[in-house]
Amino acid sequence: MSEKRLGSLTAEQHHILSTIPVDRRPLQWAICVVIVLFGVVGLSAVFSPGLITTTAGQVTTLVFCATTVPVAIWFRTIDLDTLWWSPDDPSVRWRGFAFLAWADVGTSAVHASVDNPLLGIVGAPLFAPVCAFGAFFGTRAALAFHTVWINGYLVVMAVRLVESDLVPSRLAAVGAAGCGIIGLNATTLLLAVFSGHIKNGLRAQRSETDTDPLTGLWNRRGFDYHAARLVETTSDDAPISVLLVDIDRYKEFNDTHGHHRGDLALREVAGVLSRFGDTSVVGRLGGDEFGIVSVSARPTLADEVCGAVRAAAIAGLTVSVWGTTLRRGGVDDLQVALVIADTALYVAKRDGGGRSHQIASATALGDL
Repeated sequence: MSEKRLGSLTAEQHHILSTIPVDRRPLQWAICVVIVLFGVVGLSAVFSPGLITTTAGQVTTLVFCATTVPVAIWFRTIDLDTLWWSPDDPSVRWRGFAFLAWADVGTSAVHASVDNPLLGIVGAPLFAPVCAFGAFFGTRAALAFHTVWINGYLVVMAVRLVESDLVPSRLAAVGAAGCGIIGLNATTLLLAVFSGHIKNGLRAQRSETDTDPLTGLWNRRGFDYHAARLVETTSDDAPISVLLVDIDRYKEFNDTHGHHRGDLALREVAGVLSRFGDTSVVGRLGGDEFGIVSVSARPTLADEVCGAVRAAAIAGLTVSVWGTTLRRGGVDDLQVALVIADTALYVAKRDGGGRSHQIASATALGDL
């Protein structure tokens, strides 16, 4: 089944990221400001007497500075949510790699244009924002390119420094370059590991926030999402049954036998309902009410669910089940179908409970 896309995010990614109440625009604007500041630093280097004296170096630096504003404007179009959560996504992969390559090549070109190689090494911390971007938003290929590039740059600068008379010994040149190599690689590694742990934690949290801790079924949030996904990814000609299940006289049972026995009964009923979950989404919608959305056209499905709970002999409890069927041209909106089933279920319980009924299709509450 192909994932439905919401913008550049898949439905699953959007579902997870929607749990994070964070405005990402400040981060995007901050990166844009840093990009422009890179240009300001480059211009100051060009117009500082004696810093860049060669024509080639000045032209190289000015070209890089001229690109910073257009790149900052272009960067505003990048979907950072997708780039962080799924950097290999085809919709953003080339953008992330292109930006990282531009930053690496441009920054090193400006550093290499400086006449004094020692200043080129001293200015290596300017790569730190690039390292941070690569760690959080880069693919493995982009990170590999970035790592090889900055290490190669620092090695070249160390060689230039050794050939100059600016340091007392080769060891001093190697030490200066080594500090930059260790610092920049450690920054990239630590932030990449941290970012990976955050994403893994969010995936685990998504599972927990979508699951009812008592029964192990989907809770209302998880049920709504996964039921909608089931409807969206099922072929148009496949009917989908929507059932609501309610335990009869559960409040009386809970008051009589205590909350512990009531919780145990909920788990046992959930266990019975989960048997219908091979091609279905089963969830606890709240209290003693459960929902089932199944790729099935069996008109007896509601009877089967009702009978299965009765056969399980759960402290003499019974359930009322009412359902309808989603069909193209009929009720093709899941929430409307749930409202129809809920209204019918109320009628069934008012008449004594222990009943099940499934209508083939409905388009309005009046059809009941």
